[in-house]
Amino acid sequence: MAEDAVTGNEADLFDLISEAGSRMRERLAVGKISSEQAAQVRSSLPSNPKAARLYAEGLAKLESFDALAARDRLVAATAADPQHALSHSALAEAWAGLGYDTRAREESSKAFGLSHNLSREEQLSIEGRYRELSNDLPAAIEIYRTLRTFFPDDLGYALRLANAQSRSGQGKDALQTVALMRSLPEPANQDARIDLAEATAAEALSDFRRSQQAAVTAAARANAQGSHLLLAAAKSKEAWASIRLGDPDRAFAAYSKARELWSAGGNQRSATAALAGIANLLGDKGDFVGARKAFDEALLEFRKIGDMGNLASCAHNFGVLLTQQGDLPLARKHLEEALSLQREMQNERGVAADLDDIGNVMLSMGDTAGALRVKEQALEIFRRIGNRFGERVTTLNIGEVLFAQGRLADARTKYDEAMAIAQQLGDKRGVGYCLVDIAGVLIAQDRLDDARTAGEHSIEIRQEIHGEVQLAESRIRLAQILLEQGKPAEAEPLARSAADVFEKQNASSDASLSFAVLARVLLAEGKTQEAQAAAIRGLKLSPASGDVWMRFESELAAARADEAVGNLSEARKELAHILAQSTKFGSASYGLEARMLQAEIAAKSGQFSSARADLLAVKSEAQLKDFRLIARKATVTLADLPR
Repeated sequence: MAEDAVTGNEADLFDLISEAGSRMRERLAVGKISSEQAAQVRSSLPSNPKAARLYAEGLAKLESFDALAARDRLVAATAADPQHALSHSALAEAWAGLGYDTRAREESSKAFGLSHNLSREEQLSIEGRYRELSNDLPAAIEIYRTLRTFFPDDLGYALRLANAQSRSGQGKDALQTVALMRSLPEPANQDARIDLAEATAAEALSDFRRSQQAAVTAAARANAQGSHLLLAAAKSKEAWASIRLGDPDRAFAAYSKARELWSAGGNQRSATAALAGIANLLGDKGDFVGARKAFDEALLEFRKIGDMGNLASCAHNFGVLLTQQGDLPLARKHLEEALSLQREMQNERGVAADLDDIGNVMLSMGDTAGALRVKEQALEIFRRIGNRFGERVTTLNIGEVLFAQGRLADARTKYDEAMAIAQQLGDKRGVGYCLVDIAGVLIAQDRLDDARTAGEHSIEIRQEIHGEVQLAESRIRLAQILLEQGKPAEAEPLARSAADVFEKQNASSDASLSFAVLARVLLAEGKTQEAQAAAIRGLKLSPASGDVWMRFESELAAARADEAVGNLSEARKELAHILAQSTKFGSASYGLEARMLQAEIAAKSGQFSSARADLLAVKSEAQLKDFRLIARKATVTLADLPR
């Protein structure tokens, strides 16, 4: 329709472009642009060819997930043209990709301050990133939604919207955004970044099967196009979903591959995030020493680069590991640091997870009322944002608080609710935890055959997912059941193997429980001296854990051992302490067991009337609270008393 040509020096490139555009608009009779529009066009481009080339190269690197190379080019671009707002905004994204949150916020703030001469679209784009990096996710979502509506073919705006929605817990909205991206024409709808966005959104909704499948698709597409860093991102997503689906070997392989690729690409932040994932797997496998070392290394790196998001996540997971090891004060310190960071970032999912695990620490320290309060806050958040996995975990943990309070029926209701969610999600690890807790209620209710079925099923699942520590927990539970069924010879190897695992991993809380159970098993076999040694070992471990419930188990085992060897005064002293502490912490079951053993000692001393009165009271209270196993034992002991 028309053609024209302009010539000049390379240094005047943008003036030449402007002149050519003006001439062409005139020849095509489309009218001149206003001076304001001309200024916006000039502001959107760097002021010189060198800055323009570096800016374009930086954007290309960002699209391929190479945040390190993007940063280097964009730092040079902003040096070549410090007034170019879009270069600062892109640099902010690169810093965020590397985990340098403070620097990312600084650059996004510079970009925001320089954006007043840009078009409305570019102003919104810069502000959206500024709001997102300032953790004002609601504002960022609204901005990205506006951009997505006005520019439906721009994949970048849709990806940013989906990411912000997933981060804020709006997984369903994020999946709707993904669906809109899928409706774009080819090849845009085949972009691997859409699959990654789907994996992230599905993860936010605890749909781990869908998340895993989307990550695998993203990995295949990234591999086909030779994008190693995009492949690394996909492998990290696949690893996380595989953990939740009970496939730790696949998760370990995926994290290891991701770490290798990130390290080769120079992205230390993402490589460290993969290391933190490996630390979680080592903890699950029972390698607490290796896990602790990996967490220490990851935390140090995240603090150095100022990556608040990964620092919060890593501090949380380290706190969980320390809880398992029984180091409750340090565990709470890390969890509260994580909570503070998540609140600062307005990450509701992170806040809920931290509250739940802080509640676990409070429960271990005997504060059942406080634990229940923070866990109910966590559950309300998980339900509001639609995070089913978090709902499952917290519901189960609330059941454990109720069990500690002696509310068996309420605890079983929560365990059943958690089991239903775990089965719906395909969460094998969760099913294993639920079965162990359900077995605990069944033992207390004297439904030992049902308890054994649940305990054996939990062992089968945990053997399948190769969780050494979790398997040891199941074996201890089965040992307790076999002991109550009168089969101590079958229980002994289970208790010994569990004690070996927990002691090897310095898990003092679970180790003290294992030795307490072993002591009771050995007493039932008539191995009195061995039983006393096991009870003493459990007592020595329990103070290190700080777990009041494990302390009860150890003291009860020690009192039984002392009673068996005739050391009645020491047994009475231990039982008096248990009674005082059980009243303080509101534990019905341990108080009933201590009173029953006191009555047995009274009978041994010839105080039959006192023993009978105490046993009748224990039996009545145990029946009222549904502790039928204790009630049955009290009935048997009553029958053996001379009239």
